[in-house]
Amino acid sequence: MTVEDIARLLNARKVGRGKWVARCVAHPDRNPSLSIAEGRKVPVVLKCMSAGCETSAILAAMGLSWDALFDGKPKPEVRARLSFMEQKESLERQLGLAVVLQGIERAKRTYWAAAERRIRSELEQVRCRLEPEKVWQEYRERTFRERVRKHGWERLWQAVQ
Repeated sequence: MTVEDIARLLNARKVGRGKWVARCVAHPDRNPSLSIAEGRKVPVVLKCMSAGCETSAILAAMGLSWDALFDGKPKPEVRARLSFMEQKESLERQLGLAVVLQGIERAKRTYWAAAERRIRSELEQVRCRLEPEKVWQEYRERTFRERVRKHGWERLWQAVQ
């Protein structure tokens, strides 16, 4: 795998030529502390600056092995994840365009509204593949809020908090 592939897997932000930063996946991280860089002897260098996590722990949390850094060929699971990430980025761009066009083209507003609904549905399906735990947590919170509102438990819920 290339350093760019690993940076994309970690949603890293580019900070320089051949350098990225991301949140460390080996420990709970609020701020980006994982340094990703092109190495001289090793193709990819991963270094956690806050907790000092070992590279093996970072790779294990990503579901990768050491050979992923040297081989250059990502495993099928990693290729599928990268494909879903690219699909998500494309759908997000399409969604932004559909929203803008609803405001610009008043005559085709219903067309662009339908396109927006379709894109949001596809985006949700891709999100379910990429981050199932996060989508499940959002669903649980949303249904809980709906039940609280439906049964009029707002005051009770505020008293508990």
